[in-house]
Amino acid sequence: MVFNGEDGSEVWWQPTVDVSSRTTGSSVFDFEGDGRAEVVYNDEHNLHIYSGIDGSVLWETCNTSGTLWEYPLTVDVDRDDHAEIVVVGNDYGITHCDDGSPGTHGIYVYGDSLGNWVRTLPVWNQHTYHVTNVEVDGGIPLDEPPNWQQEGLNNFRQNVLTSGLHAAPDLIPRDLTTSMVLCPETITLTAFIHNQGSAGVFPGVNVAFYEGDPTGSYSLIAVVTTTRRLLPGVGEMFEVDWTIPVSRRTPGEIFSFFVVVDDDGTGTGSINECDETNNQSAPLLTECPGLH
Repeated sequence: MVFNGEDGSEVWWQPTVDVSSRTTGSSVFDFEGDGRAEVVYNDEHNLHIYSGIDGSVLWETCNTSGTLWEYPLTVDVDRDDHAEIVVVGNDYGITHCDDGSPGTHGIYVYGDSLGNWVRTLPVWNQHTYHVTNVEVDGGIPLDEPPNWQQEGLNNFRQNVLTSGLHAAPDLIPRDLTTSMVLCPETITLTAFIHNQGSAGVFPGVNVAFYEGDPTGSYSLIAVVTTTRRLLPGVGEMFEVDWTIPVSRRTPGEIFSFFVVVDDDGTGTGSINECDETNNQSAPLLTECPGLH
């Protein structure tokens, strides 16, 4: 159950499969960097991630457990600038998953395959972890600052970034230009994709180039994908060619181009960003001087 910290009223609850719990618990983490934490809990059968808003199940997988002392942790295990979930599985009393397959035992680490989970600290040192009780390098502070008095904290069992709670990538297009070397048959477009956010993204982010008016009629030119990991402050340059339709190879014809980051050509994205409103460039108007 989740309760309102102001008055103790119930916010939401979810049923669990557990008849033997002793001191197991849940942890919380803002996986999407949107300012709203999710709840991570492991009952006797499954590992769950619940929406902090309404308790809806966002993801779950079999992870059998006797639910004694353990609970899931959220930590950057491999220093890849993205959070992972570390959880213990055991077959103490629970030997099979809900589908009848064998239960789990060991230490399991889960991450997001698209790299959408935000950045977090690489340390979680004790059962009552609360950020201020340990340094990033594992050292213990002589005088521990009260967690609840620190700006942005008051967050028992919730890991954070050293620079704040919200750490996500923010991809933007920059420097959209055209080259007329191949005009009047072809116009070459160049754009630089820059990550101005606080977390990196894995290769494979789609970038779509369009011709036309972004508020009216337009058509897709090409979709390219990033080929390198874009850490904060890092970018990648792209170049595509657009063949001018014969019907538009007329003197004085004005062409309009724009580029959209995290777009598969249908307006659909896959990367979680701290700002989803700045993925599109301003339209670039140009004409081909070779048309006479």
